[in-house]
Amino acid sequence: MKQPGSVQLRWMTALALALSASTPWAQGAEDTAVARQSGTPGPLTETAASRQGVPTPEAVSPEGSFSALPALLQQARTLLPDQPEAAWRLLEPQTWHYAGSRDFDYLLGVAALDSHRASEAVMALERVLNNHPDDIPARTELVRAYLALDERQSAHEALQQLLQAQALPDDARQSIQRYLDIISRQPQAANRRWQLTANLTAGQDSNVNAGSTRSRWVVDDGQVLTPLAENRPQSSPFLELGLQFQHTLPLSDTLVWSNGLQGSQRMNTRQHPQDTGMLGASSGLAWTRGAHRLSAALNLQQMWLHGHRFRRASGVLAQWQFDPDPRHQLGLYAQLFRLDFDDQPLRDARRTVLGLTWAHALAGSGNTVFIANPYGGQESPRQSLPVLDFRLAGLRLGLQRDLGAGWRGNLGVQWEERRHRGPDPLFGRIRHDRQLDLRLGAEYPIGPRLLINPQLLHTRNHATLAPNDFRRTQLLVDVQYRW
Repeated sequence: MKQPGSVQLRWMTALALALSASTPWAQGAEDTAVARQSGTPGPLTETAASRQGVPTPEAVSPEGSFSALPALLQQARTLLPDQPEAAWRLLEPQTWHYAGSRDFDYLLGVAALDSHRASEAVMALERVLNNHPDDIPARTELVRAYLALDERQSAHEALQQLLQAQALPDDARQSIQRYLDIISRQPQAANRRWQLTANLTAGQDSNVNAGSTRSRWVVDDGQVLTPLAENRPQSSPFLELGLQFQHTLPLSDTLVWSNGLQGSQRMNTRQHPQDTGMLGASSGLAWTRGAHRLSAALNLQQMWLHGHRFRRASGVLAQWQFDPDPRHQLGLYAQLFRLDFDDQPLRDARRTVLGLTWAHALAGSGNTVFIANPYGGQESPRQSLPVLDFRLAGLRLGLQRDLGAGWRGNLGVQWEERRHRGPDPLFGRIRHDRQLDLRLGAEYPIGPRLLINPQLLHTRNHATLAPNDFRRTQLLVDVQYRW
């Protein structure tokens, strides 16, 4: 299935070939473009071609030295036609050392664009044009990046700048004019984009029902209760199917309208009373200006337990995101939700969460990214019930890194503390939970649309109330396909 706009992107690729051939100094970039179409690696650019006997990647000079650059670029050219993702992961860690080199920035931009990182492509290609404003291949790829971002006005301006090149042959000039006319006539609705994702997950769950780890419960009057089997940990294999549909409609160069639908069904083969289902819908706007992005969305969700309606959630998620440079990202978010329980109206509540996000991409090999998210909030029942009224505070930490051979690993840690306001009437004490979640996983792209992701999840909740004290471990494999 093709996304709207894919025809225009193919036109831009063809235009890149025609334009880059019009100037002899750009022949190195032309060879790279031809390689992307033909599947064969192109020769070195003029800078690299002036060197005789290019060393193999194993024999290059230490990382970051410019004597190592020709071999790095040659390896990237070899990967670009069929493995743009691998080319991106090869080049991006070296940005710290080689940013500003025309050939490096150009190949980095093309690799980013061909691996669906249009924003990163724009930054790399703009560095080329800052130093080489007459670089026709770089400007043509920049047009392609703008179109991928649905920035039609920016693409229109870049094409107009191409028309000003004196060395442009007549046939290329006529082609550019045709593309300008197409962009001008194209209705805004044609920029719509959609994506459909399917997930199939299979695994083993040691505690499907979050059963208590304690074999004896001491209540308020001193009696000792023995919990029923259904209140103790129950293990089971499980299978889960999920579908997500996302549709985006650019309303202008800076404003985008997004709509989504999500659904999932989990089946526990030995514990069907714990089978869960979910349907959700969302709709929101995102406004981008420079390094700032503001977004807000309405969210609706219905959950089922064992085929019966269990809980509805409706609310708003708002977020501010700031990208000061390619390696850092800051953000603030707010969640305001109303919770309705079909069979337990006393639990109906309002939930508010405020959080801060921070991400940092480390320099060097491995494409390591560190993520931190402190947050806090409150859940208050709509009726005056202090036992169900609690405050929460937590911290999420994440680490992602390339592991080699195409694998990318991820490690996640979350700590959350919940303090209730009033005592529990049966146990005579105030509930206080301290929950630790650990996640260890890795993902591997089997193909351009298929991804496999094995994970190990562990949860330990220390609670002052015996029924809520539990531990849980899940081992699973998730397979994702994207259209």
